[in-house]
Amino acid sequence: MSSRRITLMVLSLLIAGSYLGTGWAQEVTPPAAQAPAPAPAEKPADKAPDTGMKKTRSQRISGIVTAVDAAGKTVTVKTKKQEVTLNLSEKTKVTSGKEKKDLADLKAGDKVTAFASDEGGKLTAKAIRMAAPKKSAAPAPAAPAPPAEQPAPSAPGTEAK
Repeated sequence: MSSRRITLMVLSLLIAGSYLGTGWAQEVTPPAAQAPAPAPAEKPADKAPDTGMKKTRSQRISGIVTAVDAAGKTVTVKTKKQEVTLNLSEKTKVTSGKEKKDLADLKAGDKVTAFASDEGGKLTAKAIRMAAPKKSAAPAPAAPAPPAEQPAPSAPGTEAK
């Protein structure tokens, strides 16, 4: 073998040994000497019940109104995943487009987007936006009248004088 080949093999072994040596040099702690894992923190008993919605300051809920209880001041909205009952307060704003509306204007079947927050384990709506009513389709313009009949062109040389 050539001296060049021997040098490359020795160099390769040294590099490989340095990588393997660092793994063997690490100190291994026996399992009995490891610190015990901390016990999981207990949840407080007075925590609000899980409503299935994200725990954020304000939640956006979009769907279709399935029920309105004016006496109980609640609106039930069916989202893609579930039905959510929203409590209404005196501060709840109901709008449709730029128009201000009342609770009485909400009815089953309306598309709405509500912004609510969790207050005492209940979702309270801060604002409810009703989908703007669709503008009635304008009647289609009348079809243009067919053009008046024109006399057929005569052959050259047969024109009446």
